[in-house]
Amino acid sequence: MSEISHEDRGDKWIPFEVEKDFSREGVIAQWADDHPAHWGAEDHLIPHDSAVSSACLSPDERLLAVRTREAVNIYSVDDYSLRQVLKAPADKYTSLEWRPGQKNPGNYWVLSGSQQRTEKAAPQAMLWELDGAGRREENGHEFVIEGASFAFGSKAFSHSGDDILLSFADFPHSPKTDSATYAVDVWNTSISKRRMRLEGHTKSIVWAGFSPNDEIIASSSFDKTLKLWSSATGNLLHSLGPSNWQNWGAAFSPNGHFIAHGTGSRLCIWEVETGTEHVLFHSVGGGWVRSVSWSPDGSHVAFGGMSGLVSIRNAQTRDVVQERRRRVEGAREELLTETQSIEWIDNGKKILFFAGRDFGIELYDVKENKKWRFAPSKEQHRRVQDRPHAMQQALWCNSRRLVICLDADNAVRFWHLL
Repeated sequence: MSEISHEDRGDKWIPFEVEKDFSREGVIAQWADDHPAHWGAEDHLIPHDSAVSSACLSPDERLLAVRTREAVNIYSVDDYSLRQVLKAPADKYTSLEWRPGQKNPGNYWVLSGSQQRTEKAAPQAMLWELDGAGRREENGHEFVIEGASFAFGSKAFSHSGDDILLSFADFPHSPKTDSATYAVDVWNTSISKRRMRLEGHTKSIVWAGFSPNDEIIASSSFDKTLKLWSSATGNLLHSLGPSNWQNWGAAFSPNGHFIAHGTGSRLCIWEVETGTEHVLFHSVGGGWVRSVSWSPDGSHVAFGGMSGLVSIRNAQTRDVVQERRRRVEGAREELLTETQSIEWIDNGKKILFFAGRDFGIELYDVKENKKWRFAPSKEQHRRVQDRPHAMQQALWCNSRRLVICLDADNAVRFWHLL
């Protein structure tokens, strides 16, 4: 697998051209009115002085949490007002997540995690309690977890909100000592203590998550295995693999019967109960498969790859339902246009994704065969192209029909979908 250095990232404008587009019954997808759209045409914008690294919506979609380098800002989605600033340790790479439901009526809990442990820095996760308006009360609880962090692309909370999954790594003090330890820590939110540690991986854990019924924990690792654990006992149920390449993100099917994960240029789907391989998909053009999402009914799976690849497959028949690829020149542009995140939204009617360092966020309606694109113009891209650590994220607010974009110019943009 090729790698790209920070010095090589984002310093070239790659024209947005599609080699193979979405289509339905032979008809190429059409742009929605006023699209593609450039920065400046959004319905609302919240600027920030420092880089924004992640964001998330509260379960009721009333509050938006945004992580800057120094703090977590809480905004009202109704009027975009700033409700609270939560001070947090400065960090380049952070994650955010709201606790599902509410521990107490009218209260919210938000979790922020710093970067994974390295030989020079220890990670940290912080959990804050907020009132019904998204503000921090004087007697509000605060919980700090030292030495653990979010794994890549993971959802830390269980669906009940009772447990949190965090990635733990312990490096040796000397190259001559034993190798590093990699594990998943399970923390209970009610007692604010670690409930168990799941050990067995031999390299970095890049993803971890709960099954829909919270009975199984899955962990995906660079050691080329995907492990399934009992969330009640911590017993290892299945170790799936090893695969031919390092693993990336994973996702349980909505009914919990299957789990899909990216490994190298392939997407593997396994039966959870038996631990047997159900289907194996290959991405077109090779490259990493690091993003995967199931349709709400579990019938289809979408995944991304290099060259802006978006592939939708029927999980049972294995048919290719949709496939979109960008037109690029050479291996470097293939890397720069990797589809880095993909998600089914709007009750399975649309997919939301972003691909590469042109900082464009895209949306495709699989029912109406219509597409949207929110991106900087060539001149706007020139002003942000030298930001190697610029993060990007897209959220869907279903109740308000909003696409919320974290953009490379440190702004959060709100786009209303008619």
